[in-house]
Amino acid sequence: DAVAQYRVVLETEPKTFAEGKRLADDGAFGLEGFPPEKITVREAVRFKESDAGTPNLRLDPLPRLNEMGVITVPPHEAGLVWYDLDTRGVEPGTYSGRIRVIPLGEPATYEYKGGRGRAGRYERTASSEVFVPVSLTVDPIVLPREAARPGHMFCQALSRETFNLLADIGVRAFQINTFSFSPKAAEDPENGVVRHVRDVRGWAKERGIDVKFFVEYSAFKYSQRMFNKNNDPSLKWKVWGDTVRLIKRMMNGAGVDERDYYVETCDEPFGKDLPGLVEAHRIAKEIAPNMNLFLTLCVFDIVERDFLGELNGSTDMWIFLDHATYFSGALHEKIRKVHGEGRAVSHYLCSTSPSASLASYYRRHCWRGECRGLDYDCMYEFLDSSLNGRGTLSFKRATRGEICYMAGDVCVPSIRYMAYREGVTDVKYIAALRAACAASGGDVKAREFLASAARDVVVADPTSRDLPAQKREEIREMILRMSAKAVK
Repeated sequence: DAVAQYRVVLETEPKTFAEGKRLADDGAFGLEGFPPEKITVREAVRFKESDAGTPNLRLDPLPRLNEMGVITVPPHEAGLVWYDLDTRGVEPGTYSGRIRVIPLGEPATYEYKGGRGRAGRYERTASSEVFVPVSLTVDPIVLPREAARPGHMFCQALSRETFNLLADIGVRAFQINTFSFSPKAAEDPENGVVRHVRDVRGWAKERGIDVKFFVEYSAFKYSQRMFNKNNDPSLKWKVWGDTVRLIKRMMNGAGVDERDYYVETCDEPFGKDLPGLVEAHRIAKEIAPNMNLFLTLCVFDIVERDFLGELNGSTDMWIFLDHATYFSGALHEKIRKVHGEGRAVSHYLCSTSPSASLASYYRRHCWRGECRGLDYDCMYEFLDSSLNGRGTLSFKRATRGEICYMAGDVCVPSIRYMAYREGVTDVKYIAALRAACAASGGDVKAREFLASAARDVVVADPTSRDLPAQKREEIREMILRMSAKAVK
């Protein structure tokens, strides 16, 4: 009935003397034989779901656990400690240890059992602490380093830390905000675009990955708000043309080839925006034929217009809301045709509530991209990156969809981030099975599985919490079986 505190420790079994007596009561941090530097320990923190009324509290932020390894648990509730184990480069095998939960407010008795000085030995004779045996099996399966499809989170990489968190979930396209482009900035050889590109490419080089950049949001509307504030119709298209030249100039000045960035002309346009977008795309392609243009489409009245017919010739990528309006029926068939003609087609989600389903919304997102064979998995958004990178959030207000939090200058992942990462890893298993099939010359059961797995998860049973994990386990078993056959 009171707040309680516990020290929670992941440790190896204590060492013993030859005669079987324990050398000490404590083990070493981690699992026996597993590199301890590859273990990150986090604690789930309760945070408000909204700023309306008396909001519910939800376990979501996952900051690193404090140096004592202590968690505080409210009465009649549970605490959550999260262990993140990086198995890249770790030898296959089973690594064992125990989780030790030590109450800080309950009595314990240790009795002296002989010996002097450092050889003196005390043994626990009474305590309410709990030991939970744990083990980790690392399979002889090497997953692809790259995600099945590159990701985009409508966010800048504010630091090496945020870049690595983004890269870990497959993000390879990084935002450059349209507000970074101005004639004054263009005259500065160390403008924000140059610095951001340099940072991102430097961090990408450290990881050995390739990256692209998305200039967003709504470059066309931005041009009017910033450079045609009085909405003078006679200036509309001149201002837009100048903005296209400005973006091209500054991106080229940052060393980014036109093939390596996309410009969003409009974010979630309405039907009334269509004629202006047709002209805006025509002008942009006339000025910069190789500039990649894209549109992000929500389910507004633009779907009632022939937007594909009018814009497809000048639109290099479409990012559609992951909604049945676009991914079923006659419109889906038109989108598939556009995709088959070489236009990139991607999908996005943009819930602003932290209570969206971990299994259906977050973990399944990359499964949906796999099921439809799309080009980018996009989600709004990774992090609120306003206020010079520190964010407006910093736990002062509730999250509006961000899957990571800023705590001052520290980027904190969430349980929702981890659920999304699980989906990225699920689809890597599919890629590993596909590669194993190609290497083995064919496996009928595996090929049948690959033909239906994503559809089973996305279409046949889109809400089951356990199905993605079950499919991953099936893949694991098939890869191990095929590997064993290859050895024989």
